[in-house]
Amino acid sequence: MNYNFYIKVEKNAKTKHPNCIIQLYIRDKRGTIYFNTGEKIEERYWDKNKQVVKKSYPGSTELNSYLRSYKEDIERKIRTIQTEKPSISLAELKKILKTPVKEAEIVKVKFLDLFQKFIEGRRTTLSHATYKKYKTLFNHLKQFQKKSKLKLDVETINVDVLDQLQNYFLKQGHNNNTTFKHIQNLRTFLNWALERDLTDNIKYQKFNPIKRANPESIALTKEELKLITDCKDLTPSLEKTKDLFLFMVYTGQRYSDAVQFNKDDVKNDVWYFRQKKTTKVMKIPLSRPALAILEKYNYQLPVMSNQKMNANLKFLGEKAGLNEIVSQVKYNGANQTVERYPKYKLLTSHVARRTFVSLAAYGGISQQVIKSFTGHSTDRMVSQYFIENPMQAIDSINNIFEN
Repeated sequence: MNYNFYIKVEKNAKTKHPNCIIQLYIRDKRGTIYFNTGEKIEERYWDKNKQVVKKSYPGSTELNSYLRSYKEDIERKIRTIQTEKPSISLAELKKILKTPVKEAEIVKVKFLDLFQKFIEGRRTTLSHATYKKYKTLFNHLKQFQKKSKLKLDVETINVDVLDQLQNYFLKQGHNNNTTFKHIQNLRTFLNWALERDLTDNIKYQKFNPIKRANPESIALTKEELKLITDCKDLTPSLEKTKDLFLFMVYTGQRYSDAVQFNKDDVKNDVWYFRQKKTTKVMKIPLSRPALAILEKYNYQLPVMSNQKMNANLKFLGEKAGLNEIVSQVKYNGANQTVERYPKYKLLTSHVARRTFVSLAAYGGISQQVIKSFTGHSTDRMVSQYFIENPMQAIDSINNIFEN
């Protein structure tokens, strides 16, 4: 839509310099509607090219500021209405905005309805996992409004509201990391609304969410990886899970890229593909163990859902004897809890990537080469995937001084 100011001489004007009504015209391909701003000015003080009051007019600064605010207010309200009614006609807009200074006559989109539109509008660009996280947040916000009796509004969300929301998440038993992610996802939505002029509220940007604790992740040692590799007498489903997991270890790749493997992408034992998460073009040399798995399946890797793979990995890890007890520290606010699990219960597809980075680092592979496999752009990002193993560190040091 185009928004432009024009002036119109008052009816029955008989003076030499008649007053003119300043009007705001709104046009699109369907037609034109206009509104009287309630302001008048003599034609000689109006700059029709710049659509502003000339500086020679006493009070020009204040009047131009008012007209600018008037126009921005109309634009914002129309966007809000169109979010609720995308196919609204100009005639309907005119009817709703016939007295635009009265906020009560504006259709106001409810917070949760707007959040729902935000989610659905980005559905094609979000991964399934991220989409589910936004849907989960939507349900939490719905419950928060119900329990707190606090009506959320993009116009009024500020530090105090976010404090209450953060405390709500913590009281519901969410750990600090999950709470942090919920707040960050909410801020993404609020930024979206701000960018589309659905609000001019920026008070939420001053909020500092609770700090995240570095997640305690696991990787397999060489000995544990061999236990997985040598595990026999598996069901067809577990056998496929094992081979897909090992292929991910040998190549350092994510689940999302491994399940999209295509034989046509291999040239001279190098796998060329574009990472799904980063869109970065990768060139992965395929080791002999990786090629052996591909040949086993005639270069058509087994495909299963990530949820199914993660569930199978726990059965596989138990059968392989990954029974070492691992401590996991979690924080809820300032409260710390320690939970202990046998290692097999913590097996997921992402452990493959961490195992590759950790074994490669202990094996003396340079950070540069590791980055070429993982697609990470910095050493710091790679270091987040490195899991310390004191026994492997001792072996590496012994190799230096004894050989």
